[in-house]
Amino acid sequence: MPRRVVPCIAMLLISGTAAASECPPGDWFCEPAPKPAVVPTPEPGPSEPAAPDRGPRAPTRRPEQPQIDLRLPPPPPPVSGARHRRWAVRTQLLVPFVDSGAASNYSMGGLGFGGRARPEETVALDLTLDSIAGVDYVGRRRTELALDFATTVFFNPRDRVQGFFLAGLNWSRADVSYKRYELTPAGNVKRQVDDTYYYFGLFAGLGVEWRFDSRWSTDFTLLGVLRNRTDSKADSNPEFIDPKTKLATNASGFGLLRLGLNYYF
Repeated sequence: MPRRVVPCIAMLLISGTAAASECPPGDWFCEPAPKPAVVPTPEPGPSEPAAPDRGPRAPTRRPEQPQIDLRLPPPPPPVSGARHRRWAVRTQLLVPFVDSGAASNYSMGGLGFGGRARPEETVALDLTLDSIAGVDYVGRRRTELALDFATTVFFNPRDRVQGFFLAGLNWSRADVSYKRYELTPAGNVKRQVDDTYYYFGLFAGLGVEWRFDSRWSTDFTLLGVLRNRTDSKADSNPEFIDPKTKLATNASGFGLLRLGLNYYF
């Protein structure tokens, strides 16, 4: 082979190899490009059984935090919040008591009935008729009827439990019966005596009233009474004679416990 042909062949082989590395796809002198390897996709395995459908689930509730109300409750309304009632009817239980010098069979008690006018919450005017009966201080049977007029001043009229002071006037009549010895030509004779005494007096005391309802109340009162006989026989037939000194008097005093029930309207 001629020497010039060998170099030419070598040049063609080199150029062909270089061209093959830069060969555009689809060129007629290029070798077909190798196909990319296909990586097999793994088949899915047997899936776990799905949970049975139990229907729609209720939303999960969080525990509610308790709310603390820091506000103070309103105070109870006072009794005075209700309409002020100016009138009342009254009944009362009366228990007189005296000192230790009374007769051993002393026993007195009674009842009263009357009305009340209360123009203001702090002031009331009472007019009552009282009846008292029993054995009196000197051991005589006595039935007494008294008319009392009192003015009452309340210290705290807006409260359910109200303290008060009262003072007033008293007129009374007592029918007294007893037996005494009288000197007669035949000697001392024991006779039945029936007298009638009249009294005028003053009283004052302290008490407490409980307004347990807008219309109803009850009260407890401790009174002191001073009075004197005013009838025409008072001087000639005194009521009290001291057995030691023989001094006579028609003035008397005693204590009085009074339990009342009032209805306001």
